[in-house]
Amino acid sequence: MNDLPVISLNWENSYRIIPTLFPEKTLFDEICSYDELEYVYYIESLTNNRIAKASKFNTDNFGAYYASKDLQTAIYETVYHREKFYAENNAPPAPYHMRVYDAKIKGDNFYDITEKDIYEKYYDPENYTESQNLGIESKKENKDGIVYSSVRHDTGVNIAVLRPKIIIPPAKISKNLIYYWDGKKISTVTDLGKGKNLLSCNKK
Repeated sequence: MNDLPVISLNWENSYRIIPTLFPEKTLFDEICSYDELEYVYYIESLTNNRIAKASKFNTDNFGAYYASKDLQTAIYETVYHREKFYAENNAPPAPYHMRVYDAKIKGDNFYDITEKDIYEKYYDPENYTESQNLGIESKKENKDGIVYSSVRHDTGVNIAVLRPKIIIPPAKISKNLIYYWDGKKISTVTDLGKGKNLLSCNKK
């Protein structure tokens, strides 16, 4: 993997959206140290499907903390995955509550594959073999994670964190959202604080 660029990263904000039954305090809200973050990350990896199950850069054998550099990208990404989940499980039309975590991310050892034209093999939407192999190698090499472009939002950038210590505590809930599933798609995403629809009509 030595042909891939390695970069430093210092994001004051990163956004991760996860489902919840209602706005609530969570383990992440009380984190004050790196050691505590390691434990909470491990606990979440046992219960959160996005971490525990094989995904773009992680396998069943290790987890990854996925987040986006901006909120709009995080919304597009999660809308895609929630629509797929609701459709596969025949979820009834309903509003579904989500919470947004905002955390600082800082590290010096990230693989950068944001150039989609150059690193096309890692962007196959149906086959994660190449991207998971990259995740496996990154884990073996003790990389902080992988920075990659969003395929749901043209200007968006995402991150797969492989070492929890580069997430600078505290990770705080910045917003509570409602995803309105109409039985076929998520039609609106509402910010509970402002009542504004955050899902623009040009999402992919």
